[in-house]
Amino acid sequence: SNLRGEAGRPIVIEAADPGNPPIFKGSSGGLHLSDPCYVELRNLVFTGARANGINIDDGGSYDTPAHHIVLSGLRVADIGGAGNHDGIKLSGVDDFRVERCTIERWGTNGGSAIDMVGCHRGVIEGCTIRHTALFSNTGVQAKGGSSDIVVRKNTFENAGERAVNIG
Repeated sequence: SNLRGEAGRPIVIEAADPGNPPIFKGSSGGLHLSDPCYVELRNLVFTGARANGINIDDGGSYDTPAHHIVLSGLRVADIGGAGNHDGIKLSGVDDFRVERCTIERWGTNGGSAIDMVGCHRGVIEGCTIRHTALFSNTGVQAKGGSSDIVVRKNTFENAGERAVNIG
């Protein structure tokens, strides 16, 4: 909770060697950041979580959203199971980027590779989103008052019933 960098001085959690990234494996969730700001995650692997791979939220306060978050070069795979489990879950996050990430095989009963609710001013770019199931899941989903979200230059392979769901 409350992991806080500053403008021009973000907190960066990254692989020392991007060619040999650390692997966060198993557990109920890969990583949960509540009410962070100016945080960057780079070149990490999250796999085998029983719920969400990465969960970033506003700590339950609309007045103080999480903000200035960068997720870059991440691999999120084999998340959840037959449930509404997301590769990356963003709730109440403003001014964010998800770039060059690979998200594959997330929950098969309503889950999304990237699920956003109440998010603003975000960019999802250069990601690969793939699944083996063709139904009951979504690639990128923006809902719950999300606005100003750009989804561009991504690759979608068997990303579910809807590769991109906006509504």
